[in-house]
Amino acid sequence: MEQIEKQAIMDVMLGTRAWGKRYVSNPFPYLVDDITTVNEEELYKLKKSFLVNLKKYESFRDKNVKSLEGGQQPGNLFITETMKGQEGKAQKKKIFY
Repeated sequence: MEQIEKQAIMDVMLGTRAWGKRYVSNPFPYLVDDITTVNEEELYKLKKSFLVNLKKYESFRDKNVKSLEGGQQPGNLFITETMKGQEGKAQKKKIFY
């Protein structure tokens, strides 16, 4: 199902929903050569997996685009410095303030 997740990511990144167009006879060509050989239950599972991943990545995109459009910096972005602090632990430095 990794290929389905990758397809969902690409659809979200490119803003396309090509898999749902009427002219697409096989929305999952990277999984099966002939979609007519897949039984209804398996086809339902493929579509459901794709839609779950699509919604997940659309939500992620929308959340981050909204925060950037509002002038806010993305939260929780840290880099770990290679030098250790006084306690001997790696220091995290926030890259956006």
